[in-house]
Amino acid sequence: MQNGFDATMLCALGAVAAQSTDGREIAEKIIALSGPGGPEHDYQQLDRAIADAGAGKDVDFQGVSGPLNLDDDGDVQAGYVNVYRYIDGTLTVERQVEAQG
Repeated sequence: MQNGFDATMLCALGAVAAQSTDGREIAEKIIALSGPGGPEHDYQQLDRAIADAGAGKDVDFQGVSGPLNLDDDGDVQAGYVNVYRYIDGTLTVERQVEAQG
């Protein structure tokens, strides 16, 4: 679930940084927003992250799953990804995989 949250926050920050709702323009901003270089912001500092992204400043979004650091292809280079499985009708985390960048 945290990976979906992180992806949603990156898309929202990308839209703010691009000042657009166009998917291609948002995608162009997402990689820079996920990686090192700017001040780190997590979900508890979204107000600052949104202000910085909207002002064209560098943002290093730290996801709930950990640092994301997307590469040029948009693949996560850090953090964790949960592998889910339904067990007796309940969605359960089967294991957690660390991203190997």
